[in-house]
Amino acid sequence: VLADVKAYQATIRFGAETDTGDREGQVSREAALPVIDDSRIEASLARFRGTIRQTPPVYSAIKQQGMPLYALARQGIAVEAPERTVEIHALTVIAQSRTLDLPPRLIELEVSVTCGSGTYIRSLAQDIGRALDSAAHLVALRR
Repeated sequence: VLADVKAYQATIRFGAETDTGDREGQVSREAALPVIDDSRIEASLARFRGTIRQTPPVYSAIKQQGMPLYALARQGIAVEAPERTVEIHALTVIAQSRTLDLPPRLIELEVSVTCGSGTYIRSLAQDIGRALDSAAHLVALRR
């Protein structure tokens, strides 16, 4: 099962990154909500389809010196997760929510992800935020 293709439905919130990459973490960086149109969203998502390089979150089960990174990070030890190659088979927009301001700004993006083993959706959310000149983190994930 671990090596199988996986499918997720994920909700990404823009405006802030967290140290864990999800809503449980502490805000580590803030950025304005992006003012973008659907074509820019699609162009950004296209960059993440196929074989990509990804840096997993430090709050992950990847082991360093025999210990999971999350255990080291929780102790306040500075760790870096090694970059890895992952496969994103499909990445599509399901829904989006925007502010009522003019121009409207993107608040959340709900996406469907089909990917290979070892892909971190929290990292993908953060990377999508950066690709859209903002900051983002994962607020919901369903497998």
